[in-house]
Amino acid sequence: MSRPSRITRRWLHGHPLPAINSTSDKEDRGQALVVAGSTTVPGAATLAGTAALRVGCGKLVIAAERSAVAAIAHAVPEAAIYSFNFRSKRQALLFDEAIEKSNAILIGPGLPSDREVVKLVRYIATRTRVPIVLDAGALEVLRTAQVSRPARLVCTPHHGEMARLIGWSKRRISENPIAAAEQFARSHTGCLVLKSDCTLVMHESTLLVHKHGHPGLGTSGSGDVLAGGLVGLLARGLPPVVAAGWAVYAHALAGRRLAKRIAPVGYLAREVADELPRCLTKPVSP
Repeated sequence: MSRPSRITRRWLHGHPLPAINSTSDKEDRGQALVVAGSTTVPGAATLAGTAALRVGCGKLVIAAERSAVAAIAHAVPEAAIYSFNFRSKRQALLFDEAIEKSNAILIGPGLPSDREVVKLVRYIATRTRVPIVLDAGALEVLRTAQVSRPARLVCTPHHGEMARLIGWSKRRISENPIAAAEQFARSHTGCLVLKSDCTLVMHESTLLVHKHGHPGLGTSGSGDVLAGGLVGLLARGLPPVVAAGWAVYAHALAGRRLAKRIAPVGYLAREVADELPRCLTKPVSP
């Protein structure tokens, strides 16, 4: 493992966002597919999808549990909405078309860690070669089954989820996050985003560290926003490590700006998503 690098304004300048010119349109900024949202947690898909659009991806498709589709469609009118609980061959074909046309895919926010979600991840992975972000319930696939071409996976566990993946206690991971990330890398390829107030991004010989998270980001839906921002940046064409670095940085900066404008705690995940465009266009140190 190489020496860790801090995610700073200097790092961002060395790894710029895709250029936007006067003739570019939504097709040039890619399509993100967000597979998220259940009967009890439809808002996870709303937050992740909104964040994907807020970081500049051109088109958004959301696939959710059938019972959650109507609520999500109302909350995110900018997105095309599908169900992944197929009632007809036509619905299955539409979902397959969305997978094939997407430039990056997020699976997991608001979904349970169960066998059906594992089957869903495997179904999607066999139909595309684009980057796939695994978050929340979708991380279960790493414990129970192999996914084809795992090097394109981007995994976003917090310390509790990481504990289940590698068999360590949360305390041990908190005390030794780099060692935990290295332990994960021994069994899994792809890019890892280990979320905390000090977030790590690891891929092959690259290790990035961001130590400037804000306590107010510890709120319901905050992780969904981070995952959505990440898939949106991947859809725009950034490599996984660069997309993860920008997403982590912008997410944390949004929290700090909201803490200054509103209060140290009490701002909402939806407000974090809405702050992301300014954080990408005017990043500041640290």
